[in-house]
Amino acid sequence: MEKPIYSAVVAYVLSALSLKDLPVDDKGALAFSVEQEATLKSEFPGELHANVMKNLNAHLAVVAKAKKDSEDAKTAQKQNILDLLAGNVTEEPTEEKPVADPVAVVQQQQAVIAELSKQPESEASIKSIVKKTLVGTALVASLSTAVQLFGAMPEAKGKLFNFEGRNWNARAAGKTAGKTDFTDVSTITRLNEDLKEYQVQNPDFIRDLYVEKYGLPEFWEKRFGVVDQVQDAVMDISNVTQARKPDWAPGFELFLAAEKRRIYRIQIDLEFTGYQLQELENSWLASIYTMDGSSPYKYTFIAFLLKKISDKARQEDREGAIKGIFVPTPAGIKSKGHYLNAQSGILHQLYSFINIKKTIVQYVSPLGQFITANAYEYVKGMVESLPLPVRNASGRRIIMAPSNIVKVKDNYKHINSQNNDYSGNEINYIDGYPNLPFYGLPDLEGTNLILITSDDNIEILEYLPEEKEKYRMEELKRNTFIHADYRFGCAFVFSGFELPNSEFKGLAQFIWVNDAPIFNDTVTIPLFGSPMSSPIELNYNKIHVHPELISDVLKLTGLPAGTVVKITGNQQMKTNSVIKMKTGGNGGNLDLTADFNPKTMYTLTMVVQADGTYKELARTTSFPGIVANVKTFNDLAIDLSDGLVQKYEGSAAGTLLSIEGGNEGAELTIFGSENALTVSDTSTINVTSNAVLDSDTKFIKLRKFEGVWFETSRG
Repeated sequence: MEKPIYSAVVAYVLSALSLKDLPVDDKGALAFSVEQEATLKSEFPGELHANVMKNLNAHLAVVAKAKKDSEDAKTAQKQNILDLLAGNVTEEPTEEKPVADPVAVVQQQQAVIAELSKQPESEASIKSIVKKTLVGTALVASLSTAVQLFGAMPEAKGKLFNFEGRNWNARAAGKTAGKTDFTDVSTITRLNEDLKEYQVQNPDFIRDLYVEKYGLPEFWEKRFGVVDQVQDAVMDISNVTQARKPDWAPGFELFLAAEKRRIYRIQIDLEFTGYQLQELENSWLASIYTMDGSSPYKYTFIAFLLKKISDKARQEDREGAIKGIFVPTPAGIKSKGHYLNAQSGILHQLYSFINIKKTIVQYVSPLGQFITANAYEYVKGMVESLPLPVRNASGRRIIMAPSNIVKVKDNYKHINSQNNDYSGNEINYIDGYPNLPFYGLPDLEGTNLILITSDDNIEILEYLPEEKEKYRMEELKRNTFIHADYRFGCAFVFSGFELPNSEFKGLAQFIWVNDAPIFNDTVTIPLFGSPMSSPIELNYNKIHVHPELISDVLKLTGLPAGTVVKITGNQQMKTNSVIKMKTGGNGGNLDLTADFNPKTMYTLTMVVQADGTYKELARTTSFPGIVANVKTFNDLAIDLSDGLVQKYEGSAAGTLLSIEGGNEGAELTIFGSENALTVSDTSTINVTSNAVLDSDTKFIKLRKFEGVWFETSRG
C-alpha cells in the first residue's frame, strides 16, 4: 500500500521540477536529466537527497507492484471464466481481494495531500508534518531513530538541530505539542549558546543581515572601520602665477579645511517574558510551515530570532540616519531613550550647516513657496541657480519627497498641455539637465525640502558591520534579556567652506537646499538636564522637558546669536527641577523675568544674544486644554450634565460632596483654583488619598463604575 510519505515526496518533487509524472526508463527506473538531478541535489543536499530518492523508488515499486498485481488478477479472472465455461470448475471460486489500479494509486496521492491539508496545524502527527513541510521534516519523522530536526547534520553544525534540550526543534518535528518553558534557566542558557554557535557557523546568514543598506539610497557608499569620527580635507590654492620680475617672491595662497563626521554608539536592550518568547516560537513554527517551496532546514529558531530583532533595529537605524537628532543621555535617566535621539541624521546635519555652522546658504525662490501650481518652475529655478560647473556635472541628483516629484511632473504636463509637440513622456529631470535626475526619498514626505548633492557626498558609517548581530542573552527570574552594542552613522562628506582666497570670494558649497523648513513644527528634542547643573549644549532650537529632568538648568550653550529657542514644559515631571534665571551668584546665562517651572508652565521662548545669554521673549503659563473651555461650578456638588471637564471657582475652600448624573463608564475631570477644592472618599467617590486642588493646574480624573466614581489619575 502507498504510504502517505511517498505521496508527499512525489508531490513535492513534481512541483519542484514542474513535471506531471516522474521520468522513468524502459525498465521502470527513475531517469532524471542532468539538470533535474542538479535541481534535486540543490533542494535536498547531503543525506536528504538519498532519502528523497529512496522514497521515490519505493513509490515506483508500489506502482509497479500494483500494476503487476492488477495484470495477474485479470489473467486469473480470465482463466477462472474459461474454466467455468469448460466445466472444469464445479464450485464457486473464492472471493479475490480487489487489487489497486495504477491510476488509483496516483489518485490516492492527491487524496492524501488534500486530506492532510484539512488537518489542524496543532496536530502532532506525521501527516501534519508532511502537510506543513512536505518533505524536510517528514523524511526525518519517518525515521524512528531521528534525533535531529531536518535530518542528520555534520557533527559541527548538527547540535543546533538536536531535539535534546531544544523543545523548539522537537515541536517543529511533531515530537511534542507543548510550548517551550522560556522561564527555565537551562533553556535560556542553551538558547544563548546556540546564538553564539549559529553566528560562528553561519557567516553568510549574518553577512546578509548586515550588508543590507537599511533601505537607504543604493548610491550612498559605506565606510567601515570608523571608531569615533572621520574627516576628509578640501584644499583651495590660488595666486600661484605672477608677472615675471627679477626678485624671488613666493606667495601663493592656500586654504585647507576638513569636515568631521562622527559615528554613534547605539545599544539594543530587550526584555522578554516567557510568554513573549513563546509567541515568537509560535511565529517561527508558522513560518517554516508555509508551503512556498523554500527549504525550511535553513531556517532555525535561532535565525528567526536574529532576523526578527535585526529587521526592527535596521528600520530604526534607517529612520535615524535621515531624521535623527542626537541628544546625549546623562546618568540618572532611567526611562528608555527614543531611537531618533540616538544619532544625528542628514536632516539635522543640514539644520546645523544652515543655522549653526553657516557653511551653506539656502536657495530662496522668487516664486515663493513650493506648491503644485509652480512645482516645475520652482525646481527649474533652483537648478538654474547652481554654479555652471555644478549644473553640468554628472553624479548628482535632485532629492525630494516622492509626492513632490509627482507634483513637478503634473505641473510640467499642465504647462505643456497646449504644446502640440509635447510627447507626454515621463519626465525624470528638468529639461536640459538629464544629468540631474529626480530621486524620491520617502522620509521627506510631509516636507517641501529639496536637496541637491553628489551621490558620493553622503556616506553610511560603520565600525564592525557584524557587531550589529552579536546578541547576548541573560536570564533573571522569569525574564530574558537580549542586548547588543554597535556603532552606526550617516553623514555628509562635505557641506561647504568659506574660501577667502577663491577668486569668487564666497561660499564653496557641496550641498544645495531650498528654504523650506527641514523639520515640521512637532519635532522637538528632550531636555535632560546635566549633573551638577553644568552647562547644557544644544544642537536644536525646539526642546521639550523630559519628565526626569535631573537638575536645575542654569546655562545653555551651542546655538549662535540670533537663534530663537523654545522650551515646552511637562506636567508629568517626576522631579522638582526648574529653569532658573541668572543671578549674580549662580553663574547662569538665562536672562529671564523669573524662574520657569516646567511642571506648571507651558512654554518659554528665548533669543540668543551676541554675548551668549538667552534672553526671554515670551512665556505661556497655562497648558492648553486645561483651563480653557471648561464648565465652572461654585458649590460643592457637580452636575455631570454641565460637562465632563469642570473647574471649581467657589468663594471659599471646601470639600466635594457629590457628583450627580453620568452614565456608566463616564470620565470626569475636575480642576481646582486658589480656593482649594478637596476631593475625598464618600459613599460614591473613591480616591487613593485626599486630592487637594489648590491651583488652576491641579486636577483629578474620575471614572464611573457600578455607580461609584473611581480615581484614574491626578496631576
